[in-house]
Amino acid sequence: MIANRDFTPKNKRRIIELVHSYETLEDVVKLAMEYSLQAKQALSDFPDSIYREALLRFPEFVIDRKM
Repeated sequence: MIANRDFTPKNKRRIIELVHSYETLEDVVKLAMEYSLQAKQALSDFPDSIYREALLRFPEFVIDRKM
């Protein structure tokens, strides 16, 4: 599902079920936070703008949203 990027609603539910059943949610969130930090660091090279600010806030939105 993930390798093929087959994110149908049914597959999304299955992925969430697997994450919860194997108690990996904490690991997944930690990994997402690491990627978020890398993205923010990459954006530090760009000048301040509303677009950069939006991109800086986006990872937090994604991580904080409810599954």
